[in-house]
Amino acid sequence: ENAAARAHLGAVRLDLGEIEDGLADLETSVGQDPNSRTLALLATSYMRMGLLDKAMEAAQKLNHEHPDPALGPTLAGIIHFWNQDPDQARAAFQKARALDPDGPGAGLNLATLDFKEGNLEAARQVLVETVEKNPQNPRVLQRLGELEAVMERPEAKSRIVEWMALEPKNVEPKVLLAQLHLQAGEPQKALD
Repeated sequence: ENAAARAHLGAVRLDLGEIEDGLADLETSVGQDPNSRTLALLATSYMRMGLLDKAMEAAQKLNHEHPDPALGPTLAGIIHFWNQDPDQARAAFQKARALDPDGPGAGLNLATLDFKEGNLEAARQVLVETVEKNPQNPRVLQRLGELEAVMERPEAKSRIVEWMALEPKNVEPKVLLAQLHLQAGEPQKALD
């Protein structure tokens, strides 16, 4: 039996609620072939089960053994975030950002952390920098547009229009833009 099949079986078992068997399958798969996808799945599965020490071990193994240098620190940051350790989460996300300065993941995670801590301007600044490096990433534009809407910044509408251009079939930016027009007393623009 190969590692990929075992990992797939583990994922299916987890989805079916067979937690112990699913984790055992993932652990066996990682023992056979510690690839980044299975290690990340194992770490996030441990995290969901509240097994944060095991999740961190998997993240550290991922950090040491795989070519995507930002994946391990990103996963470690998410685990620290779930464990309500914002200082460690921030350090891990900053490390991920240093290792992959052009990738959107670390910027989105840092902005989420800043937002949760109530530091909206810091979250906005991180997202602005992330958009500059990833202007075609709809998730980054979405988060920045939503944050600027919460902050009642005038740029919010233009960010949401940019998001709409990247995802013309997505209704979320259209609804958000309509809400902003209504809040601004522009009902005709909300209907357009």
